[in-house]
Order: sequence, then C-alpha cells, then structure tokens
Amino acid sequence: MTMWKPDLTRYGGHPAEALAEAIADAIASGALPPGTRMPTHRDLAYDLGLAVATVSKAYSIVARRNLVSGEVGRGTFVASGPRLPALADHEGETAGAVDLRICMPPSVGQDVVLAGAIEDVLRAGGARSMLRYPMPGGSPQQRGAAVIWLERVYARTNPTEVLLTSGAHQAIAVALATVVGPGGTLLCDPLTYAGTAQIANFMGIHLRAVDVDDHGMVPASLEEAIARHGAKAVFLVPTFQNPMAFTMPQHRREEIAEVATRHDIAIIEDAVYADVLDSPPAAITNIAPERTILISSLSKSVCSGLRVGFIRLPPELVSLAENHLQSLVLANPPLMADVAANLITTGRADDLRHKVAAEIEARYRIARTALGNIPFIGSPQCPHIWVPLPDQNRMSEIASALARQGYWVAVGRDFAVARDQFPAGLRIALGPTPHRHKIAELCQALRQLIMAPVPSISGVI
Repeated sequence: MTMWKPDLTRYGGHPAEALAEAIADAIASGALPPGTRMPTHRDLAYDLGLAVATVSKAYSIVARRNLVSGEVGRGTFVASGPRLPALADHEGETAGAVDLRICMPPSVGQDVVLAGAIEDVLRAGGARSMLRYPMPGGSPQQRGAAVIWLERVYARTNPTEVLLTSGAHQAIAVALATVVGPGGTLLCDPLTYAGTAQIANFMGIHLRAVDVDDHGMVPASLEEAIARHGAKAVFLVPTFQNPMAFTMPQHRREEIAEVATRHDIAIIEDAVYADVLDSPPAAITNIAPERTILISSLSKSVCSGLRVGFIRLPPELVSLAENHLQSLVLANPPLMADVAANLITTGRADDLRHKVAAEIEARYRIARTALGNIPFIGSPQCPHIWVPLPDQNRMSEIASALARQGYWVAVGRDFAVARDQFPAGLRIALGPTPHRHKIAELCQALRQLIMAPVPSISGVI
C-alpha cells in the first residue's frame, strides 16, 4: 500500500471531488502508477483530516471513471493503463443525473426495428448458423452487406478485402496487431479514442502524439514523429474527430496520405462517425488504398449494442488480419452479423441512420442556442461537441461543478495520449439522454460556469 498524501488546496469544489481530481492527476502524472494499492479509506481520511465518508465518495467517483478498481478483501488499486470512460447509466437519469460521457446514437425506435430484423433472420433459418463454428471474418453474404455499408465512404470496396468484427473496437485491435504489433509505435492525435489507447497498452504498443491544428494532424509534425519514433502506422479519425469534433479537409487528407506514402507507413482510418452522413468527405482510403485500413461499424449511426464492425484492408493484409481475428475471438457471433446484414440489405439501417442524423442535428441546435457565445467545435450531424477550456485546472473545476449539479461529461484527460500535457476541454455526447431538454439544461449550466468570474487569489507576502 502506497503512502500518498495529496495537496487538496490546488483543487476547488467539494472535498470529495477535489480528492477525486487529485487522484486522477496523480494517476495521469505517474505518481500513482498502474497496479498501485491505494491507501485505505480510513488511513487517507486520517492523513487529510477528512471524514471517511468523504474519501469513500472520492474513491467511488474515480471508480466510475475506471481509474481504480476495488478487490474484496484486498483494497483499491490503480487500474492498469488508459481506461474507457464509464458507461452512461440511464437509470441514474431518473434520479436527476445526466450522463453524457459516451457517444451513442439517440433513441429513434431502434428496438422495434431490431426486433423485426431478428424475426426475419430467425424465420430464414438464422438460428442454424449457431450450430457450427462461423467463418472467421464473416460469410460471403455478410461481407457483401458490409460492402454496401462501406461504399458511401469507399466506393471501390471489394468483399474479399472486408472482414466482420465484433464492433469497431475489435477492428482496431485487429488492425494494430496486423500493422504495428508488440513493441511497435503508433502515432495519433494528442487526444484520441480512449479504446485505441487501451488496446495499444494491452498489446505493448507505444502510442505517441502528433501535433494538430484546426484542420487536424499537422503533416510536418507527422513527418518529424515518423523520423523520431520509427513509427509503423498512424491512427486517425478524420471525420468528426473524437473527442475534438473537427473534420479534416480534403487537402489535409491528401497531405497526410502523401507523408505516409513517402515514409511507407500504414494508415488506420476510423470512419465510424462518417457513417452518419449521406455524403461523407472522401476517405483517406480513396487516396492511398494500398496502405490504408478502413474501420466502420453501426455503433455510432444505428445502434451501439449491435456489436458488428467492418474492417477493409489492402489485399495483401487480409489473410494476416484474418489470422489475428481468429486468434483473438475465432469469429464474430453469426446471429448478430446476420441481423446487421439484414438491416443493411433491407434498407432499415439507412432509415435508422437518417433518423439518428436528424435527431443529432436537432440536439446540436439546442446545444448551440444554450451555449450562446461560448466557443465550441461541432457540426449539425456530429454526435458530440467539444468545448475548449483555457487549462486543465479550469477543466477539472468546471467538470466537477457540473457533476455537483448532476451532469457528467467527458474531459480531455479521458482521451489524452501524454497524460501530463494535453488540450483542455469537455466533450459532450448528444445521444445518450432520451430527453432533449437535458441537453439544453446542461449547456446552460456550462455557459454559466464558464462565464462566471474566476476568483482571484490574494494574500499578504
């Protein structure tokens, strides 16, 4: 058990939230490394002059953020590696809390449509597919449906270049195993999808951040990072970047592809957010298909719980990726793959996608009105918005103040590659709550907090 005593005077708000932020910062800085056994509630309460209940509440806050985990009879331990933000809890909303930390499509009747698709699959004998081991990467029919889904992003997709996975998260794992591997280096934005960091850490892959500007990753910085780190691949979310919500313009996509081609590194392009759009920007895959792995799924545009993803690879990588997929999970569940194929081929997926896009746009406009003159990054069909803040202390203060009012949002720290230095801001997911007015309430509360004067520090020297 570590002897750790934080200085809570650096943090504002309720003592429990201040302690939670201190724990988060210590984990991010490495002062509390992965696997560290935390002080007992009673010992830390005694050291800090707090009530035991206050420490218990702080531990609960960081546990919900997946920064620590409790083991019965052993204590509380720092989680190993970057963690995904805690999942939204709709039941908590009935008690007044609103959790907008996870990007997911808003509810537009997916349950009814899914029930119909499942009935179709079962009537067509789909249950028989579970009597035998499925084909790694999907059946020809399932891969054909994947091509239909991908053609808006990359029109030249060939079924032989596509594998099905259990969601885009698994597709990223397959891509990293295929083109990076243990001990290799992957380049990415300073803030990136937390799942990518989690997978890289698990696989022993080094993650390194590359500078970005308003248009996304800076080509000159990418070139410098390749030379410095000997990187094997770069990971990008060029459309509706997660979490910073910007979209990379066409000229920047071409510049990034040119750098990657000149240095012969792979590009992993996550297009899950582009799926919402009828006419998404041309994928980087269109520019450099020979070195780009394209990842897509139904999770951001149709339904998060239908864990079906698609990975398109250059032909020479398909066999290796299929081997990795088979080693990881053998194959994706056939019933879910059949349901996804039914949704796509019957047009139901597109119908839901259009409804999701319309609902996101309505929520975006509500957020824009409620924020008023507060600067933010987003667009009408991006399922999240990013609110930049001046520094990490202000970010923590505002996030804690929102939490006290019952509003949970993701903070820059949740997505940071370099845990001690990263762009400060809040990501607000527009989809999780079933109630539009909650978006307005949260954004109004955020606006008031940002516009409130910051107390000055005075004293006698």
